[in-house]
Formats: sequence, C-alpha cells, structure tokens
Amino acid sequence: MGSYLLLSVKNITQYSADDREGMTTVMREIKEREEWLREMEELGQGDKYRAIIQQQIHAKIREMDKLQDPEEK
Repeated sequence: MGSYLLLSVKNITQYSADDREGMTTVMREIKEREEWLREMEELGQGDKYRAIIQQQIHAKIREMDKLQDPEEK
C-alpha cells in the first residue's frame, strides 16, 4: 500500500499558521493509521481492519482538501 501522504499538497508555507498546523496534524494522523494497518497486516489481521482504516484515511484526505481550498469549508 502506497503512502497517502504523497498527495499534491501545495507549498505548505503559503497557508496561515493555523492551517499549516491543521495540515500537519492531519498528515500525522494519516501516517499513524498507515503504520497501524501495516502492523495489523504483519500480524495477519489486515483483512479485518483494512476497509475501515482506508475509510478513515480517505476522510482525513478530505479534511486536507478542505484546508487547502477554503471555498469548500
């Protein structure tokens, strides 16, 4: 599974400090979910959790999109 963090995030420095902090938080949350799922896969439990974790990651990506495009807020 490829990292969802390799998104087309615009130059993060162009955003306000609050938005940058929000994006950093969301990226960290995505990474945590990816790592947790990888651990579950190593334990043979990936099938049990993959769909829900991927849904959570996609929700986080939508959060990032909203931070990048304030018109969608």
